[in-house]
Amino acid sequence: MSRFGRNYLEVGQLIEIVFPLHNVRLIAIADGVDSDKGEDDFTAFRNVINELYLKDLSRKLRSSQRIKSKQGYAIGLPPIGYKSDSDEPKRWIIDEEGAEIVRHIFNLRIQGYSVNDIATMMKRAKVLTPTAYAKNARHGTGRSNASCFSGKIRCAACGEYFGPKTWHSSDPYKKRVWQCNGKYRERSLDHCQTPHLSEEQLQGAFVAAFNEVVADRERYIATMEPAIALLTGCADLDEEAEILAERATGVYAQMEELVADNARRYQDQAEYRERYAELNRRYMVIKARQTEVEAERRGRVAKQENMRQFLETVHQWEALLKGFDETLWRSTVNEIIVHAADDIRVMFRDGREVRMAV
Repeated sequence: MSRFGRNYLEVGQLIEIVFPLHNVRLIAIADGVDSDKGEDDFTAFRNVINELYLKDLSRKLRSSQRIKSKQGYAIGLPPIGYKSDSDEPKRWIIDEEGAEIVRHIFNLRIQGYSVNDIATMMKRAKVLTPTAYAKNARHGTGRSNASCFSGKIRCAACGEYFGPKTWHSSDPYKKRVWQCNGKYRERSLDHCQTPHLSEEQLQGAFVAAFNEVVADRERYIATMEPAIALLTGCADLDEEAEILAERATGVYAQMEELVADNARRYQDQAEYRERYAELNRRYMVIKARQTEVEAERRGRVAKQENMRQFLETVHQWEALLKGFDETLWRSTVNEIIVHAADDIRVMFRDGREVRMAV
């Protein structure tokens, strides 16, 4: 009965009304209950005890989880962007590969892309879903099958992302290239003309672009700090948000007063509805602007974080790159936009755009 008697009221209704009405026989072997042998007066008490026991068990479990959480221990499976620490499995640490996907999705969102747009981009770039990502991790097959270039190389002509293609897969001339996913989706003569690129070309473009930044390191550092304050400051938005909040409160108070006054005394209802509609229109305009201000503020804060992270990287990086560094790529580049073979633009996280040729 402990598995059946979770809610003593529902169980009582089933045993005393529903089951007899439909000629259902209830047998609980462990508790010695058989409805064909007559009612068991202790069954109702047993159901109450079972429910109270489960509530107490649930309360203790939640309390235990809260204590573990306060001690810094992870509860459940890590979400994408985190992984269990190999030295201390009960704690989570940042998984750079997964975190890069999360950062990329966040950057796309604050740029105005819808959730469906982002999902389509991730699918075309062959980025694993969070469920598949976690499944790979549990089975030891790696966190993702996505290259560090997945979802990072975009076609300037059609806006599609580049995906990996294997040429001559069954002969000695096998070659892997990156090509616009929309190039041959529709068999037409006016498809985009952006070139395919090898991974070596992409790596070389990044190395050259980053070295261009490092070569001008001192001037970049000197000018970047005031630029961050100028481009990402939120004082004007905070001031506008405060004004909007006061206006919203005032208009809402007028709406409440109008409704209360209409309840107290007789009014022309057509005039009342017209006044209410106007106040409601003003209120919705204010709320819409509040949403825009909040979104713009989140975007500026995210941009400030990206710019500071990039500035910190440049601070620490004094020597020129001699080869491709995947960790550095993941932490400094938003995307590469391909216009032509001699016009490949590396977009860094601080907003800087460096034009390269391959």
